[in-house]
Order: sequence, then C-alpha cells, then structure tokens
Amino acid sequence: MTHDIKSDLKEYPLLVSGEQTFIIRRNENFVIGGLVTVREFDAAHNKYTDKTATFKITSIQKGEDHSAVLSPLFVVLSLSRMGNAQPQE
Repeated sequence: MTHDIKSDLKEYPLLVSGEQTFIIRRNENFVIGGLVTVREFDAAHNKYTDKTATFKITSIQKGEDHSAVLSPLFVVLSLSRMGNAQPQE
C-alpha cells in the first residue's frame, strides 16, 4: 500500500535533497518497507504543485513508545528516496 502525504513548500525540498530523512505524521497503519508518495503543497494558494516523490519507509518510531515527546496518535517515519523525485527549479 502506498500512502499519499502532503508536504509544505519548506519541507518538500529538504526531503527530496536528503537533508531531512524523516517526517512526523498521524499514524495511518504505516509499515516498514511500505511506500509513501509525498506531494508538495502550496498552502498560500491552497493547492498542490506538480512535484511528487516516492519514499520507502525504513523505520517507524511510534508515539506510544515515546509519549514524553510525541503524542501516541503520531509516528516518526524514517524515509529513503526511491529515485523518482522531480527536479527542483
């Protein structure tokens, strides 16, 4: 199963470049080895851009295991890019 995830204009380039290798999201039954399609979202114009990238989930840290710093409803996903990211302008 591939999950679609919205990413803002600041976070998306960091993910694609590899500077940021994780995201925090509400737990939607993510699994290690699963795929995440990240879509760049322009909140100022309330619309998606044409930029997308697919990542493989390599690790999951659950909020329930780290309740002192993260809500049990959320997870930290470690990601590895799959190679289809569209180039930045």
